[in-house]
Formats: sequence, C-alpha cells, structure tokens
Amino acid sequence: MPIILSNLAAIVNTPQLPARAVYIRAASSPDILVPRRIIYSVRQKSIQLIALLKTGSVKTLSELYAMSLSRSEVVATFIAVLELCAAGNLTVTESDGQMQVSLCDDGDIDLLFEAAQELVYND
Repeated sequence: MPIILSNLAAIVNTPQLPARAVYIRAASSPDILVPRRIIYSVRQKSIQLIALLKTGSVKTLSELYAMSLSRSEVVATFIAVLELCAAGNLTVTESDGQMQVSLCDDGDIDLLFEAAQELVYND
C-alpha cells in the first residue's frame, strides 16, 4: 500500500504543464523547464489569415487568438490583422460585443493570397 500512495503523491505533486506550450530544459539547471522562444513571421501569419478567411468565413478576434500556440503567435496575429486592415484587405466589425474579422469583398482574394506568398518566399 505505501507504494501506491507514494506514486499517487508523485502524480499529485507533479506540476502540470499547459498542453499547448513548448518547453526546454534551462541550460543553467536541467531540472528547470523554460518556455522555448518561438518567432512568428507577420507575413506568414497574414497568409494563414487570408487562407482561413478566403472561403468567406467570419472569425472573431478571440477565435483567431485561441488558434495561437504561444504569446508571440498572438502578437503576430494581432499585427497581421492590423496590417491587413491598413492595406484595405480585412474588415473588423463589432457584433454582440465580439470583434468579427472578414476579408473585404472588393478585389481578387486569390491575387492577394499569391502576392502575400511571394513576399514571404522572396525574403
């Protein structure tokens, strides 16, 4: 019986890591886990948003942020939304307290998508 209790105590006392976070061992102390730095390209995130919204779907900002796996990806999503709005390719409207994001109806979405991809691959 003591073996079962000790295993239970180990399980209960083990800190649970967020399922979506990515951790690495700290160089100074291998028993410490630290979040791995992940850098996201705003242009790449813009392409993802265009691909997601080009079917005519409407997403809320909360839904877009929930798809992000890290805080830096949330920041890249926010900046990509701002850039696409400034370029006139994206609209953000408020409905029932939620900010809804959709692509503008004017213009060819496929051309926009191809232009964004060329910018990423020519860097």
